Amino acid sequence: MSLLPRRSLIRTGAALPFGAAAVPAASAALPAADGTQGDSGTTITDEDLATPESAKNASSAADDDAPGRSVAGTATMAAATWTGEDPDTVEVSARAADGTWCPWRRLELLTDMGAKATDPSWFGPSTAVRFRAARDGQDVTAELTAHLIETSEDPSDHERVGNGPSGGGTGLTGTVPATKVLATAAPAMFTRAEWGANESWARNSSADSELKSVVVHHTAGSNSYSRADSMQIMRGIYSYHTRTLGWADVGYNVLVDKYGQIFEGRRGGIHRNIRGAHALGFNHSTFGISIMGDYEVASAPSAGIDALARVAGWKLGSAFIADVRGTSVHQPRNTDSSAVRYKSPVSLPRIFGHRDVNYTSCPGKNVYSKFENLRTLAQRYRDAHPTGHYLAFHRNGGFTRFGTVTHAQRLEGSYHVTRATRGLVVTAGQSTVAHQSPYAASWTSAWGQPLESTTSGPQRFANGIADKVNGKVVFTAGGPGQTFKDVPRSHMFSTEIEALANKGILRGWPDGTYRPSVAVNRDAIIAFMYRVAGSPAYTPPARSPFVDVPTNSQFYREISWAYATGLSTGWTTRRGREFRPLQPVNRDAIAAFLFRSSGDPLPVAKTAPFRDVPRTSQFAREITWMKSAGISTGWPDGTFRPLVATNRADMAAFIYRLMKRQGKL
Repeated sequence: MSLLPRRSLIRTGAALPFGAAAVPAASAALPAADGTQGDSGTTITDEDLATPESAKNASSAADDDAPGRSVAGTATMAAATWTGEDPDTVEVSARAADGTWCPWRRLELLTDMGAKATDPSWFGPSTAVRFRAARDGQDVTAELTAHLIETSEDPSDHERVGNGPSGGGTGLTGTVPATKVLATAAPAMFTRAEWGANESWARNSSADSELKSVVVHHTAGSNSYSRADSMQIMRGIYSYHTRTLGWADVGYNVLVDKYGQIFEGRRGGIHRNIRGAHALGFNHSTFGISIMGDYEVASAPSAGIDALARVAGWKLGSAFIADVRGTSVHQPRNTDSSAVRYKSPVSLPRIFGHRDVNYTSCPGKNVYSKFENLRTLAQRYRDAHPTGHYLAFHRNGGFTRFGTVTHAQRLEGSYHVTRATRGLVVTAGQSTVAHQSPYAASWTSAWGQPLESTTSGPQRFANGIADKVNGKVVFTAGGPGQTFKDVPRSHMFSTEIEALANKGILRGWPDGTYRPSVAVNRDAIIAFMYRVAGSPAYTPPARSPFVDVPTNSQFYREISWAYATGLSTGWTTRRGREFRPLQPVNRDAIAAFLFRSSGDPLPVAKTAPFRDVPRTSQFAREITWMKSAGISTGWPDGTFRPLVATNRADMAAFIYRLMKRQGKL
């Protein structure tokens, strides 16, 4: 956070290098309030400084006789809010138990974040806090509402700090919602539960589909805190942000302290791209990390810089970004705000500072000056852990094929899984697979590993089939290959065959086989098309419309129905109309059957749909429809092979796609 007032920063903004961010508040104006609010050992006392009592208690520091107003009461942190015009500066000083006052400390203004407030500052145990504010050189302290934040030491703070985060080297083990266990490359960090977040105060935050950059901040405030104090600082910031300012949660995704300890910030799962509130106009697709303390004057702690690098390197690496020292293009939001530096798309480093996008000195010049070293360290940490998921992702097509990472690798059930916008990487035991999938967001460990890649339609998984029915994802356990013993899960069209069998469209032989490679005859295809139509009520005539289809033949009803509806009229011969029921159906003829069943208008074949289907061929228009409707894409060599007999497997795929197109599956 910045030590410089916003107005000064705007005046000198052109000279500032990359490095700042801001946070939106629940409301622009925060009404003054009296009383206390608290839970989990944290209490906030609100005091209107316009009251005569606060004026009477005004006191000045030994080395500064500037006006100020005092609030007596125990506190470990302090902040201020107001309702009118923003002040240029707000400063505080705290009185220790021995009666001495600490030097005046400037608070970070959150006006660039849409809040009429400051961020809180840590003092440690104090018996009173003095406030003073100025605007254009005039004292406006009476316009403030003071907030005395009293955190208390939890008996387990020292024990937790001594033992370290419970997740060890594997990452988080219990967040809300459960983050479970992250990949081994994740740095160990204290979870929200471990530092004592009261989850009833937080609201859910949005998540982005892509991570582009990490934004580095400092909290400002005191640098004089112990390892165990960091737990209290987390609880104090969280309580003030949510209970006083009305924010959804802590603004940052992660915080670190000067000792190198790492703390989970905003809830929602550290493995996800949870949108924080830390860089006005640039909260989308970024990850905010803040180091506790003020580093505009104080030196940057090496342990703190290392912790920033470990988190940044892991987070960017978990999104499968290879070069964390590279850049990415950002589209600014909130461009009507004077706090936002850029009004159009801008290329920013993968790791940048708050000051790079907002008018602030955050994360302090002494942290900012370490950015080249920070980026190098982050790259080193990222390169040290090239996970199997990263390798599988990039070896199988990378971002072009799978989209961007929405959920970093973590353990779910017995599987390690990474989710992307268009795919999944899943490890079971020693086997890691990467497949395109439209069901990545819905995947659960009950599904098992994906067995194939698909961009739409059903997808086979080890334990069943996923599909979208009436706009909802449905998973059918058991999977393909369960109905017919000669259709294993590895069969190209096992998903389609199983789905149609479950719908009663396909039937096999009494021996439990489907015989997918056998050519389908004309009588059988008509039976299938009759079932696709819903097996409509139909009474066949007493006299067959075809001389070669006796009234007692297996599919007499279906073939008579096809003739009556125009689906098939057969051939006219000297002995009468023939249907030729046992003749295999060629691929051009099945295109005609499927088209007539679709109810679609017949397209004009302006160009040859396939290189072996001339525009003048008998069923060129039907084959053109078949291609445009996505029923058949032909072979990779650009042929359709119209005179090849259709086998039962291909027929199942064609019928399945037709029914999907008609909304029947």
